[in-house]
Amino acid sequence: MKRVKKGETIKAKTMNDIIRLVNESANLAGGAQSEVHPAIVVLAQNVGETDLNLHDVCIVRGSSLSDGSKQVQTVLEVAIPDATDCLDIIAVCLEKIPSDQAGSVVIAGMCWAETDGGDGYYGTLEEGNNFLTIGDSGSVQIIDRDGSVALVRFPCGGGGGSGEGATITYQLEITGFIGFCTDQG
Repeated sequence: MKRVKKGETIKAKTMNDIIRLVNESANLAGGAQSEVHPAIVVLAQNVGETDLNLHDVCIVRGSSLSDGSKQVQTVLEVAIPDATDCLDIIAVCLEKIPSDQAGSVVIAGMCWAETDGGDGYYGTLEEGNNFLTIGDSGSVQIIDRDGSVALVRFPCGGGGGSGEGATITYQLEITGFIGFCTDQG
């Protein structure tokens, strides 16, 4: 595998080979009896002034490192976004997280998230909101809906925003698939 660079395309055969390898590795892992991890869940501290609720969408501002070389568990800092935040680096709350408290958030994969209930297949987080605005583009893919809550997958595509200058790096292992998306404008 090689890294996909800006302006390059992935050939259909290569993408089909990736999908085949992922499917084969899932089958080798034990089929229906294996444990499925549809999301990456981490601990996060709500550093904003507003409480976050189940399925709220928030931004990741960084990590709460006390001593990175000795800290066993990474704790991210999350909040409702303001004008200074990168709106593509998001998390979704798996529980209520009061201000200045910690709780579980999803930082990649699939989960249920609050939305504006709009039409479209993609979502974006906008300044001041704790929900996704649904439309025709965005860094979050809408898979299914139930009122204002949607089953979402993120990050999707080339890493968010307009997708300009995005790179997708795939790493295949016998135990599964990890996808990393970065913007390199």
